[in-house]
Amino acid sequence: MNGRFASIVTFSGNVQGVGFRLRTKRIATNHAIDGYVKNLPDGSVELYVEGQEEDCQRFVDNVKREMCQEISAVHTVVTPVLGRPQFSIET
Repeated sequence: MNGRFASIVTFSGNVQGVGFRLRTKRIATNHAIDGYVKNLPDGSVELYVEGQEEDCQRFVDNVKREMCQEISAVHTVVTPVLGRPQFSIET
């Protein structure tokens, strides 16, 4: 995992039931990142992203920009790299 970076980004707001996960997966196809996106029981959405730090930041910035109408708060935590092989939607 040499040089890899990972973070968990939690999005709050009107982020479930609006296609947030599908749009995030579509955005991920344009970035050199791996990870997952999933709904959480409290109504928020968790995004785990790993890759080069600059790629991860560009991806998260694009998600924020595209979904700005649905997002009311964002919380980011740097986390250990899991070694995900791709980007997926988890349930």
